[in-house]
Amino acid sequence: KWTIEMPLWALVISLILLIIIMHYCFNIISNVGSLRYRYLRFIKKLKHRSSDNQTREGLIAYSEGNWKQSEKHLLKGLTSSDSPLINYLTAAKAAQEQNKSHQRDKYLREAEKYMPDAKVAILLTQAKLQLSSKQYEQAHATLCLIHSLVPKHPHVLKLMLSLYKKIDDW
Repeated sequence: KWTIEMPLWALVISLILLIIIMHYCFNIISNVGSLRYRYLRFIKKLKHRSSDNQTREGLIAYSEGNWKQSEKHLLKGLTSSDSPLINYLTAAKAAQEQNKSHQRDKYLREAEKYMPDAKVAILLTQAKLQLSSKQYEQAHATLCLIHSLVPKHPHVLKLMLSLYKKIDDW
């Protein structure tokens, strides 16, 4: 019952305008749908940047000999860190410098939880710290464990030699 009369050029322009309007409507709808994703990605990037800054500050403080500050910054940097192993190992060294062997061991256990495939590196750090704090029995046990994992590791053998010299175990 309806009849619409118009020139062909008006129909073509109307169709083009309709397609353009629909295109922009779909873009707006899809952008609104991805706002949450963009927001979460932005927040994640902020946390990651903050974590990197805290780690950097912790490493600088460690290099300067500010053990307490170093430990504090390194632990704050763990939240979104790409490499929590570095944070934990350096925090363990900072705790060692403050004569907090209980904290040191806690950080080393946490490092092993986060990166179980870096067991040798963690145990080597633990053995070095035990040697430097003159915990020779614990260092011997740790070095024997590492030696059972990697029998011909040159650094382990050097540390064992150093330990045996210190305790006069020939």
